[in-house]
Amino acid sequence: MSDVFLINFRYHDVNLEDSKLLANKLGRSEWDLFAGIDVQSKSYKTPVKWDALYKNGKPNNTSIGIYWSNSTFDISESKMPEDVYRNEQKFWNGGSTIETRFGESTWQGFSNYFEPRSVINELPFKSNFNYGLGSFYNEKGKTVSREEWHNLSIQDVLPTWQFQVDTTKVEPTISFEDSYFGGSSLFLEAYENAELPLYKTKISLEKNVNFSVVAKTIGNISLEFYCQLSNGEILTNALKNSLSWKKNNFRITARKNVRIIKIGVRTRGKGSAYLGEVAINSKHEPSPTTSQFQVNGFLNENNAELYVHFKTLDAPVYHNLYFINEENDKIWLGKTPSKDFYISKIPTKNGKIKIEVQSESFGGKKGEIIKKTIDISK
Repeated sequence: MSDVFLINFRYHDVNLEDSKLLANKLGRSEWDLFAGIDVQSKSYKTPVKWDALYKNGKPNNTSIGIYWSNSTFDISESKMPEDVYRNEQKFWNGGSTIETRFGESTWQGFSNYFEPRSVINELPFKSNFNYGLGSFYNEKGKTVSREEWHNLSIQDVLPTWQFQVDTTKVEPTISFEDSYFGGSSLFLEAYENAELPLYKTKISLEKNVNFSVVAKTIGNISLEFYCQLSNGEILTNALKNSLSWKKNNFRITARKNVRIIKIGVRTRGKGSAYLGEVAINSKHEPSPTTSQFQVNGFLNENNAELYVHFKTLDAPVYHNLYFINEENDKIWLGKTPSKDFYISKIPTKNGKIKIEVQSESFGGKKGEIIKKTIDISK
């Protein structure tokens, strides 16, 4: 017996209703049936029988199964992150109206039908709005690599609401042009006062909770960071205006039987702003242990490829890897939560490579730096 069943793409509202009745007759839920949408070739421009799938603003008769949801990348002409991201927003939030041989069809998307859920239930929490890829890598706003990279294992928890706001007031997007840490940040183009919810949370206030928010602003705009509590209270903290990355720290004092259930930002005025980091903790976090590591390498003329293996630690951490070039610049090679990492190409003239590794907790705390000089010329 199958757990679920995918219905082919030639359905209509009548046979979906019949499928629902048959599933119930067999003692199965109609939601175990998935009416398929084939988006492989056209993504959010695919004509869909929405009337058969939704009724009165809710899914009707069966669940929905999406075939080839990575089509947002496939239909991108440039394959650049900005273009793919715009396609993803249209795919999930709703796209434009198109003409088909059956008349006009508007892609409705799916985000309105997802119940917002919190994944932020424990502390510490940190997000740099890192999308898991980039054409550079920054640390505290300083560029430590200008190489293109892709690594979804270090993608941050992205906002719960992406982004159900009135875009005539504020237009949010992920920016791949600037970051505080990583290869992206949250960019806001504000036209008038607006509120932008970011994360649904479930954070206990049995202890004091500390916030750190890094932002920068351009133009006649100011930002406020707000926290909505389970008792109905809304607490706001003004963020300092700055053309460069500025860290803002504040605390919410303990309250019995109260939780933080939502966090977000408010814009005041007109201008642009970047959010580079939101970090939350309730106690001092000790520095993590940096793992010992071993490196195996292969020399190919003036370049080397390396295989790095990290010793397993008791507590999970990220491993940041760097090499020191001939100009004594520290270049970021990558970051991983895994115990193994592959580096495809590092320049070397004599087969010797200076490597540095530094651990990082999931809350952003850095450990000691371990340095090694690797000789793969032998």
